[in-house]
Amino acid sequence: YHGVCDLRFVKGVWMEKFRKEIDKIDSEIAKLLEKRFEICSEIGDFKSKNNIETEDKSREKEIIEKIERTDLKYRDNIKEVESKILLESKKIQDNLK
Repeated sequence: YHGVCDLRFVKGVWMEKFRKEIDKIDSEIAKLLEKRFEICSEIGDFKSKNNIETEDKSREKEIIEKIERTDLKYRDNIKEVESKILLESKKIQDNLK
């Protein structure tokens, strides 16, 4: 029984270590997204003032293709996340019109 408690403790410490690392990464991602969305807001303001359409399919395609050309292990997952980021970016730009 003593060995089972030790194993649970080690697993708990191990999991906590990785969760802290993920929390740190998530915090960095949030800060980067905040910067990205601030720029999107400025782009949206420019587009609005110059009567330019919010959606730019060629730019979106370019961003996704750039990810496809990488050798990242999780590039398909990253493409999914990027698609959601692009959607949210368009919402920010549309809210300025």
